[in-house]
Amino acid sequence: MDLLIKLYENRKLKRIIIDEINYMSEWDKNYRQDYSELKNIKENFKNIGILLFSNSPSKIIRDDAINILNLKNVLYFNKSYNKPNLFFEVRNKNSKIDEVIDDIMNIIKKNYNNESGIIYCNSKEECEKIYKIMKNNYNINVNFCHEELTDDKIKDIKNKWINDKIKVIITTINCLNHNK
Repeated sequence: MDLLIKLYENRKLKRIIIDEINYMSEWDKNYRQDYSELKNIKENFKNIGILLFSNSPSKIIRDDAINILNLKNVLYFNKSYNKPNLFFEVRNKNSKIDEVIDDIMNIIKKNYNNESGIIYCNSKEECEKIYKIMKNNYNINVNFCHEELTDDKIKDIKNKWINDKIKVIITTINCLNHNK
């Protein structure tokens, strides 16, 4: 904080950027106590623009962060989760899970052999079932992720995926919320 104050006093501080503002709100499952120390930032740095970022926070969490920071005249911008670097494909599902996974593996090996990916499932049971089949029957680094795993386990899986130690994550829609 001393460095920020010194920069501010020397008119070298133009804006403050706070990422993952959802960590500031007790409504968020990833709440972090240390983010609450930011509550006086606007008082300490008057006339400095503050930018807040988060990956699709709910209105409650967004409003909570704005209130905690005591911000006025807030401009809010929202962008869709649909990113141009993502490719989505919907295919007819065969009746047997082994055939579906075989189709998925053929697509991965043919089109995305050296790339990472995510397979979304409807349930934790489906994630684990597909994981076991892929782990036992195919030569691919794979893991599963769902809400019932601990935060540390989810973080570990994400980090391994980001660092290409895991090529495919099988997950429910709510488990992964970070970009690679």
